[in-house]
Amino acid sequence: MTSSAAIDALDVTSATSATSATSATGATGVTGARRGERRWARAGALVGALALAGALGGCGGCPREACGAARPAALPAAPPLPPPPLPPPSRPPLEVRGGEHLAGLHPALERRARLLYERAEEEGVQLRFISGYRPYQLKAGGRRAGRGGAAGAVASWHNFGLAFDVNLQGRAGLGDALKHLREDEARWARVGALAADLGLTWGKQWGQEEIFHFEWHPGQPDAIRAPTLNALKASAEGGDLRAGYRGAWRALQSREGAGDRAEEVSR
Repeated sequence: MTSSAAIDALDVTSATSATSATSATGATGVTGARRGERRWARAGALVGALALAGALGGCGGCPREACGAARPAALPAAPPLPPPPLPPPSRPPLEVRGGEHLAGLHPALERRARLLYERAEEEGVQLRFISGYRPYQLKAGGRRAGRGGAAGAVASWHNFGLAFDVNLQGRAGLGDALKHLREDEARWARVGALAADLGLTWGKQWGQEEIFHFEWHPGQPDAIRAPTLNALKASAEGGDLRAGYRGAWRALQSREGAGDRAEEVSR
């Protein structure tokens, strides 16, 4: 039922009631007129309420879907909240002291060198890299130049990017480290044990002066003597033991066990 139809019905009902009241009372017409006025007042209040209901979205006397009253548009969905920012790293990246000496090493050895450094750091032993790849050269008389490796060698694994040297942080040099070797013995022993777990060969077995030296060359002897050097030279790019030394890495034999636990180290 619409608001207009409701008003028409009220007019008819009120008019009929007023006529009936006048006929029935006769001499009491004044009283009937007053009753009619009150009915008209009530009708006016009802009409006002119906108009207000229609303005708010429905007439109140019929389903809102049938009266076609205007409804407010639905509010748009709120955009999703952005994800929370990632937490900051628990600690900054570890700065490797003397890390420039790792350039030129075999990638597998460089990975082991970094792991040795990090694991020693975690146990309170601070290291510093002091040597890595060193170009091959001969002294007069055909002997190799430089140190680092087993006795009787004609070349060093440093010459092939397969060895590095470290020192304890705080020791001024090799001489200072050897001078304090007794008081630093426990720290050096721990470094040696960590190196062994990574499949590295520790030079201490050849004397205290090689305590700084670590190497990795699976399938090859500790000492590079003439036959081994010739084989490495044959594998080197262009036979050049300096510019082409990385080619000699092809001579390495990957093997499982303590010599080359690549899968274990990569974890």
